[in-house]
Amino acid sequence: MPTPLSAIAVRRALAAAAAAAAAAEAEKAKTASPVANMDIEVEQAVTSEAVAAQSPKTPASKKRRAIDTLAETPIYSTPTPTAEDEEPAYLSPVDPADEESIEEVAVVEADSPDSPKAKRRKESSSGTNENVPPRVKLMQELKRHAEVNEDNSALSPDGKSRVVGLRRGETLPVQGEVRVGLLRGGASLLGHELRSKGGFEWYDVYAPGTGSLPVLECLGSGKGAAGKVEDLPASLRQLLEKIPAGSFDAVVAITVENIGSGVQHVDKVCPLFRGIWQDPIAAIEEDTPTVNIPDTWKEAVAPIVHPSTNDRPVVVLCGPKAAGKSMLSRYLVNSLLNACDTAAYLDADPGQPEFTPAGLLSLQGLTKPIFGPPFVHNTGEELVKAHFLGATSPKDDPGHYLDCVANLVSVHSNAPSIATAPLVINTPGWTKGTGLELLESVIGLSNATHVIFLGDRFESEITRIVPSNVGLFTVETAHELVSQNSKMSAADNRTLGMISYFHSLGGSKWDFSTSLVGWAPWVVDYTGPEAGVDALTVLGDEIMPDEVGLAVNGTVVGVVLLDAAEGQGLTQAVVRAQDGLPVLPTGGAPLDPQTSQCVGLAIIRGIDTAKQQLQLLTPIEPSILEDAVTNNQKVLLVRGQLELPVWLMLDGDKDGVAGQKWGEVPYLSVEENSSFGKAWRPRRNVMRRIQIRYLVRVRWGVCVSHGLPGGPLTEPPDDDAATLKGGKSSINKQIAGQSPYFQAFAMPADKYSVILPTYNERRNLPIITWLLAKTFNDNGINWELIIVDDNSPDGTQEVAKQLEKVYGSDKILLKPRAGKLGLGTAYIHGLQYCTGNFVIIMDADFSHHPKYIPKFIQLQKAKKLDIVTGTRYAGDGGVYGWDLKRKTISRGANLLCRIVLAPGVSDVTGSFRLYKKEVLKKIISETKSKGYVFQMEMMVRARANKFTIGEVPIAFVDRLYGESKLGSDEVLTPAADNIVRLLTSHLTDYSVLERSLDFVHHCMRRTAAKSRKAGSLSSYVVLGSIIPILSLFMINLDRRIVISLFGTLRRTVL
Repeated sequence: MPTPLSAIAVRRALAAAAAAAAAAEAEKAKTASPVANMDIEVEQAVTSEAVAAQSPKTPASKKRRAIDTLAETPIYSTPTPTAEDEEPAYLSPVDPADEESIEEVAVVEADSPDSPKAKRRKESSSGTNENVPPRVKLMQELKRHAEVNEDNSALSPDGKSRVVGLRRGETLPVQGEVRVGLLRGGASLLGHELRSKGGFEWYDVYAPGTGSLPVLECLGSGKGAAGKVEDLPASLRQLLEKIPAGSFDAVVAITVENIGSGVQHVDKVCPLFRGIWQDPIAAIEEDTPTVNIPDTWKEAVAPIVHPSTNDRPVVVLCGPKAAGKSMLSRYLVNSLLNACDTAAYLDADPGQPEFTPAGLLSLQGLTKPIFGPPFVHNTGEELVKAHFLGATSPKDDPGHYLDCVANLVSVHSNAPSIATAPLVINTPGWTKGTGLELLESVIGLSNATHVIFLGDRFESEITRIVPSNVGLFTVETAHELVSQNSKMSAADNRTLGMISYFHSLGGSKWDFSTSLVGWAPWVVDYTGPEAGVDALTVLGDEIMPDEVGLAVNGTVVGVVLLDAAEGQGLTQAVVRAQDGLPVLPTGGAPLDPQTSQCVGLAIIRGIDTAKQQLQLLTPIEPSILEDAVTNNQKVLLVRGQLELPVWLMLDGDKDGVAGQKWGEVPYLSVEENSSFGKAWRPRRNVMRRIQIRYLVRVRWGVCVSHGLPGGPLTEPPDDDAATLKGGKSSINKQIAGQSPYFQAFAMPADKYSVILPTYNERRNLPIITWLLAKTFNDNGINWELIIVDDNSPDGTQEVAKQLEKVYGSDKILLKPRAGKLGLGTAYIHGLQYCTGNFVIIMDADFSHHPKYIPKFIQLQKAKKLDIVTGTRYAGDGGVYGWDLKRKTISRGANLLCRIVLAPGVSDVTGSFRLYKKEVLKKIISETKSKGYVFQMEMMVRARANKFTIGEVPIAFVDRLYGESKLGSDEVLTPAADNIVRLLTSHLTDYSVLERSLDFVHHCMRRTAAKSRKAGSLSSYVVLGSIIPILSLFMINLDRRIVISLFGTLRRTVL
């Protein structure tokens, strides 16, 4: 069978608008670039019937789910198409006798009367396409196809190369893995002007069918940087002679010769990506998405590439997900490389990075334009420095995220190779809440000169956080460039990037011929004078040293280098686990980015405890680690939250992996499903930190040879009881001549994070902190205190900083905010910094005494509750320091709420509570109210989610010093706004309701004003209690009942 080759299909061009079109559409069409569509694919020249059979079109409705994994993405298989689904591909005539002996490139001639396009044009002219939507008809009428023929193109005899002449404004889509070069005139690709430096130059272009296709654009005859004709290869000179000189403004060459990167064979490892390099020629239609750069992008980029001053540009790109940030960043970098030799790129998006696998933040010094998706250049060939975040989002540790970004910005300013280069910063698509705060911090710490925001959805928020001296460009999104007809989700891209990374050979070469299971690993000592790994550590959770082996075995880890100066103290800090593993106990905290850097990722394939060796799979160049050892740097393996894609655990054997049957394969299990057959699932009961129980487990990871280097991993049996009784398990059979090792692992201790909102609590804060520390320490409870201060004018923050020094930064964390933003948002803000698995919320004014916390914990553990709340109105609970009016109003509000809402607790407005962290995250994400209604809605939401709640009677004492975070404005005025928010999200016809709410809003504002004037709460405060309760109750009521209730209330008050 001949070697698969490229198939070149010459397509149509967009022309000027027809005069008969509507004025608006005609004006729009006049600006469209003519297109000469040229597709290059690696295909075998076969018959048209075979091509049609190889690449059928199948409606999405006919796809069925074949494999269901918990790794990241479902895999789909395509059934055999029906005749109506097929669209034949028409090939140029080939002598059947020579079909097996010659390597021919198939060319689709648009003029062929039998071609699909000719048929469609014929049908259109005969009026047979009446079912085509009007807008599509109009677009078809506005286009004329510019045919590419012998007058403007030439094909090499072997069919591997083609030269094409283009006129100014024409564009040429490129598909597949190709090489592009400029022969005459001027042309650009994705914003970069093609040029030849000291001779003819090829540009490698990767254009898979996973997104929009890049297009070559003719710039004109006077804007070229083509090399001299005598510098061209002989084969190209012969083709160029066939293109009439002076007839075209630019001549480009496209070839597939000498291309053998191997990236096209990724589907051998992961069938999910089958066909991304082999889309059928007939599928390239008018609606195929191509990269057409919007005018607003060009207008924003132009002053950055050609600034009016000599200041070095620092550009921050931001916008929501799927807005086109990645495409904009490539266009911006390519444009900058037109004016300078190097452009710096700070990849601050750990979920969708451009030059590394997911989970890293990196700084690159780019000297080449970007002509491909991330998975073809994610090995960091132009890497300056990187940090291992270990997660795809900064939400779990935003402080460390900002520290990493700040360090990379500093490196850019001080690195000689890129210090004077413009800097482009790509940020995550998180533009709300904490994401917006992080974006504001990135803009500030980078000293940005320009901010480009895609879209107008959050334009007001972006405008607010961008300093006035920073140039802000708001440009249109380009969803059609990145999402239209896209086959790839964000999870798919991460999976593809991880697979591509670990199969990389370096230098734009990949090897997918063998699954990763069959690759020979690095064997690295972790003890002795030849040790190649100095320590292992785990981010996010505090794990006992003896459990680290379970947590890291068979996982993706970051390879981190620690500076020599910092590494001197590493030896004393490292502890040895019972299996000999060197463990750096950091309490789950990350390493300091000032003294550490990540050089890549690795897979811990196995741990040989007998030989004290690790088996690693990594594409990192050995010279990098050799240099690290020479420079006395320490090598650490850091485990984060990154999961190993299930496809890297397989080897294509349907009966198992590496000769092991499915029941004996570690990490994976095969589940029978009557509808879809077998489903591969990662085994979540293996070495997951959060699932470690107090039980006896087999210490595993000892490698067993099965004919592969190092052999597959083994795992402990699921039935630990049977193992303890001496029963024979699979692990006994596998490890010949060895008895399983047993070891008891204690359940990691719970940690309690206290969120303490403060405003003018300077006098209260030291005492409440002392009481908390004493309560926790006396009872042996692991704890931390997060102080959320709203810029108190009385010096509360200064006191908190002193407390940090007294108790330690691991116990006291000050997380201030810009102003008085309310109680509810204070909890949301503080929750982001909690590292415990339980969260306690309470007041800082002694209203809530810490002595009740042990009772909360005792009740939670005894009944395994999700929430424990303090109650003033049950058992021995009570309120002290309030007058009769306040007690009556509070009791009345709680009584009414219990009758109407049935929240399951006696005190719905209390703010002394213990939550499981994940429970609080869920409830707080659903809660819409602020201020006074916030606590009430939290309990209603908890009840709706069927969380279990317990109560502990407490004595509530009125504050002695300071100022409440719930002022009268927050108690009363926002209540009406919350009512509108809660109700209008469920009702569609509420014109009558709005008039009633206007009245309620007016009454509540009057109440707030009277309260401030009188110095105490007036009787009108009853509205502040009744209205929120009614609003929560009426969420699920019929619209007419809601309107009737508000009408009655209005008449009663009047």
